[in-house]
Amino acid sequence: MKLETGKQGTSPEMEEYDDEDDDEVIDKSCYSPPMIFGPAREGGEDLFVPPLNFAMVDNGVFRSGFPDVANFSFLQTLKIRSVLCLCPEPYPEANWEFLRSNGIRLFQLGIEGGKVLLVKSLIG
Repeated sequence: MKLETGKQGTSPEMEEYDDEDDDEVIDKSCYSPPMIFGPAREGGEDLFVPPLNFAMVDNGVFRSGFPDVANFSFLQTLKIRSVLCLCPEPYPEANWEFLRSNGIRLFQLGIEGGKVLLVKSLIG
């Protein structure tokens, strides 16, 4: 399966993986998550939905928006060992259970604010 995430290029390291299964393409730029969540779709084929803004940063290092239950099957395929969460809100129980059941460590820094504070400090 090949995952297309818009107009991004493919790194030379990833090109060898792209050649394996070019018959199925998912264009994430126009993709909307399914309304019914579950481990399989019609025909018994697994449904893998990456979290919003998902991308590989380096070999074995990924980044994404906050994952939801619909993303858990996809995340399991990555063999993730740890998660860095920057949101200050309490981590959702469903996500905690997913991490525990898959032996994934959570590092939550809980950074407040965002771009607005940075812009204000630069201006004045």
